[in-house]
Amino acid sequence: MGLDSFGLGPERSFKPINYAEFSSLCERYGNRERDTFENLDNFRLFSIPQMLAQRKADGCAFMEKPELQILAEWRRKHDFSHKSTPGLLASNSIQTVRETTRAAFAIYGDQHYYVDAIRKLQELEGVSFPIATLLLAEYDPVNIPYFTEGLYRWVREEDSREGSWDRKIDYIMKQYRVLMERVAQLRGRFREDSGADVTALQVEKVARQVMVFAEERRRKHPEEDIFLFKPPAPKKRKLDTPQGSPPVEHQSAPVTENERPPVTESERTLFTQIERAPATEIGRTPVAENERAPKTKTKKVSLTWPTLKDSEAINDGRWRPY
Repeated sequence: MGLDSFGLGPERSFKPINYAEFSSLCERYGNRERDTFENLDNFRLFSIPQMLAQRKADGCAFMEKPELQILAEWRRKHDFSHKSTPGLLASNSIQTVRETTRAAFAIYGDQHYYVDAIRKLQELEGVSFPIATLLLAEYDPVNIPYFTEGLYRWVREEDSREGSWDRKIDYIMKQYRVLMERVAQLRGRFREDSGADVTALQVEKVARQVMVFAEERRRKHPEEDIFLFKPPAPKKRKLDTPQGSPPVEHQSAPVTENERPPVTESERTLFTQIERAPATEIGRTPVAENERAPKTKTKKVSLTWPTLKDSEAINDGRWRPY
């Protein structure tokens, strides 16, 4: 199935999407990135969650420092718009990573206290709020979504203010709570309508695929208005107005030939000089031959470096070149 037949209409929107379309998008996740990110995806989607599940079954779940660095590298490859801090992450000791992640996973526990768990993970050097949600999503990929730009904008696309695609994301807990609620609502709707149990990880995959297809379609059809990639409106400069008056928006209009100011006589004279005179005489006022200043011979002065005899004169400021 080609991209054009695939389409990106309202059926790709968050609220009206059905389970069949959701499942189709989820299966296509990573097809365009498999050659480049296959190893990192395997660690993030399979290896690390399985190791955490095994450690949890053994009675103590924690994360190793190399696993933390692999996840940070995976995030850097996929979310290239965000700055990575590998140096800060590397500054964490092996013991610190183990103890902090163990404490965070214990706080999360069976009651899903994700707020305190995320704050605990942020105590690690170089772990920002989005990375903390990624670490917790590795521990519980069923209920915890990774806070990505694409997922947040997709679940809030119909909100008049927060869903605006030119609005900056602050990556704060208030926004993450809304993200958690929307993901839980979608999972609940699919459970009631189709009897399907989808995970937060699957919702993240679908949101990423929606962004990928929308970007590809935008490149092929730039005249279309893809909701994911609305360019921000140009800012208009406001002129200073008296207090109490409505602001006046300044918009520059093209100047027509009739509106151009007339050429003055001095400008005409200068243009004539430019056309007739050589380049060295452009802009100069003509001077009569008898008014020219007589040429004077310039006396050549030879400079020599001071000798030791001149040291006293130099100190007194009396030395002059010979």
